[in-house]
Amino acid sequence: MYRDVAGIRSSRQSVVLFIALLGLCLNSHAGDVFLNVPAGVRVIDAEMLVNMAEAQPDLLIIDSRLQSDRLQGYIEGAISLPNTKTTCESLAAVTTGYDQPLVFYCNGIACDRSAKAIRVAHRCGYKKVHWFQGGFKEWKTKKYPYIK
Repeated sequence: MYRDVAGIRSSRQSVVLFIALLGLCLNSHAGDVFLNVPAGVRVIDAEMLVNMAEAQPDLLIIDSRLQSDRLQGYIEGAISLPNTKTTCESLAAVTTGYDQPLVFYCNGIACDRSAKAIRVAHRCGYKKVHWFQGGFKEWKTKKYPYIK
């Protein structure tokens, strides 16, 4: 038998059930673990990115990966601005203003480069920030065209 902090007895089954439920909760919010981006940032998928690109001609897609990752390929029209070089100044140099819609992406859900770049953009005052969280991995998996 196990005892919890309050001294209440619990069976192994209860502990195993608790751990299983905790695992399910964590898995159901797996995207949130890496989310860690400011409130108001919209998380999008590949289909939403395509729709946005068609509907918003001023949409700027920013590839937050390192140049070495970009050699694998990149989404057509995306500019390269690695998170390590993302600053208010570098964003100002590539955007038309704080109201321009921006989409940041990197290698996929486990990559935090785009999330880091988004936090910079938010601190700089950009208002229409979107995160393609699935990134290049999702893009390739769904067989969307890309530049190599």
